[in-house]
Amino acid sequence: MGKLTMNTSSSHTMSSPAGAAPVPPTWLFVLLAAGVLVWPLVEAAKNILCLLLVLGSSWRYGRYWHLRSWGAQQWLIVVTLVVLGLASFLYPPAARGEWLDYFRYFAVFWVVLTLPWTERQIRILWLVLGASLVVGLADAVWQYFYLGQRRFFPELHAVGHVHPSSMYIGTAAVALATASFVLSGKQRWFLMTGALACWFSLLFGEGRGNFVGGLAAILVCMVLGYHHYRRQVAVALLLLVATIALAVASNARIVQKKASLEARGDFFNGRITIWKDAYAIWRSAPLLGVGPGEMGKVSASRLSTMRQAVGLPETEAERGRQRAKEAHNLYLTRLASHGIVGFALLLAWLGVWAAELWKWRPRTGTSLYQRALWSGSAGAFTITVVIGTVNPTLHHGHALLAMLLYALWLNQKDSQAAGDAAALPS
Repeated sequence: MGKLTMNTSSSHTMSSPAGAAPVPPTWLFVLLAAGVLVWPLVEAAKNILCLLLVLGSSWRYGRYWHLRSWGAQQWLIVVTLVVLGLASFLYPPAARGEWLDYFRYFAVFWVVLTLPWTERQIRILWLVLGASLVVGLADAVWQYFYLGQRRFFPELHAVGHVHPSSMYIGTAAVALATASFVLSGKQRWFLMTGALACWFSLLFGEGRGNFVGGLAAILVCMVLGYHHYRRQVAVALLLLVATIALAVASNARIVQKKASLEARGDFFNGRITIWKDAYAIWRSAPLLGVGPGEMGKVSASRLSTMRQAVGLPETEAERGRQRAKEAHNLYLTRLASHGIVGFALLLAWLGVWAAELWKWRPRTGTSLYQRALWSGSAGAFTITVVIGTVNPTLHHGHALLAMLLYALWLNQKDSQAAGDAAALPS
C-alpha cells in the first residue's frame, strides 16, 4: 500500500507509491500544536513558533509544492502578497509592517493545507485548542475580576482588546463544540466544557456584535452541517435559547449595553461617524488606499475637507471627537487601508471560501469527523463576515485561528468526497 501523496491543493489526495510525501515528523507536528497552544497566551512565543513551523515545513516539504498542483487558494495567496507587497512601498514606512502579518496568516494556512496530517494529529489539535482556551479564559477571569488589570472582559493575553479576543473565542467555541461530537468519554466532556466556557465568556462579556456573530455561526453549522442529526441540533438550539434567556434574566453586560446605547440614541456606539470617516478617506485614495493604520493619522482639518468633498460634512457633535485607528468594519477598513484593489482581493478570498463551503457542505453519508471539520471552517467564515460588519475580523489572532480551521478542513475534505460518493446509490 503506497503512502498518501501530499495534499498540495484544495482538491485531491491520492494513493501513489512514487513521489509520495511522508507523514509530518513528530517535531513538526509539535511545532504546530505548540503554536496553537500559545496563540492566545504568549505573543513572542506565537511569532517564534510560527516562524519555525514555516521554516521547518519549507525545508522538509518544499520540493512537493509544485505549481501545477496549486489550488485557487494558493494562487490567491501569491497574488495577494505580491500586490499588497508592491503597494506597501507607496505607503508611509510605519504602514508597511502589516504585510508581514498577512504573510504569517497565509504561511500558516499554506503549511496546514499542504502537509499530509493524519486524523489522529487533528484530533490532538482539537484538544490542544481546548486547553489553550481554558487557560486563556482562566487568565482573563483572574486579570479582570480579581486583579482589575483589564478594562474589558474577555481579553486574551496575546490576542488583545475585547473585540479581537471575542472573535477568537467565538470561532474556537464553534470548533470545540462540533469537535466534541466526534470524540468520546473524557475528551468529549473536555471539549464541551471548553466550548461552554467560551460561550459564557461571550454572554457575560462586552461585545454585542461578537455574541450575535457566534449565534449566527452556530445556526449555520447546525442548519447546514447537522440537519440529519436531530440530537445535536436539539442540544445546540436548547443551548442557544437557554443562554439568550439567561442573558436577559441576569441583565448581562450585552443587555445593559444595548439598553444604554438605545437610550442615548446611538445603537452603533459611535460607529456611524467612524464609517463616514473611513468612506471619505477611501474616496481620497480609491485605488490603493492610504495604508494600514493610517486612518487615524489623517489630520482633523484634512479629514473635514474629505468629508465635505464626498457630501458627508461633519456635524457639530462630531467635531473634536476622538479619532479611531481603523474603521470598526472589515470591509471599510480594507477599503481605507488598501483601496479597491485590496478590497477586491478580500472579496475574492471570501468568495472562494464561501463557494468551497457550499459545494462541499455535508451530505447524508458525511461522517461526524468531516462535519466537525466543515463546521469549524464554516463557523470561522460566518464570524468573519458577520462580525466583520461592526469590527475588523481576519486580523491578528483571529486570522491565525480562522486560517487554521479553514486549512484543516480543506486538507481532510477528500475523505468527505469519498464518503459522499460511497453514499450515492449505484
